Amino acid sequence: MLGLIPLFCPIAIWITLLFFFTALFLAVAQGRRQLQKLHRIPCSRCVFCTGDYRLKCAVHPMRAFSEEAIDCRDFEPEIQENRVNSLPLLTVTFHWLWSVSKQSSG
Repeated sequence: MLGLIPLFCPIAIWITLLFFFTALFLAVAQGRRQLQKLHRIPCSRCVFCTGDYRLKCAVHPMRAFSEEAIDCRDFEPEIQENRVNSLPLLTVTFHWLWSVSKQSSG
């Protein structure tokens, strides 16, 4: 009986490690699937999103920012300012500031 302990202990340790790493892998895979599902919620990019925690959505306040909102039929993408179009304004402003500073120094 005592001769089986040195044989049984390493096997038990390896089986325990196998179960631990299998459970860890399955938990990470499940978390990744859940995260991908949550990234499909379109509320933050919707025009009806108010940005207020008391009323998150003007159309569906109970479903906003939840898994029920993934296939929202009332989703309207928020129109964002194109950075390319805002670049000339920055260039004109910088040019104006540059010319004012040159006039005052010279």
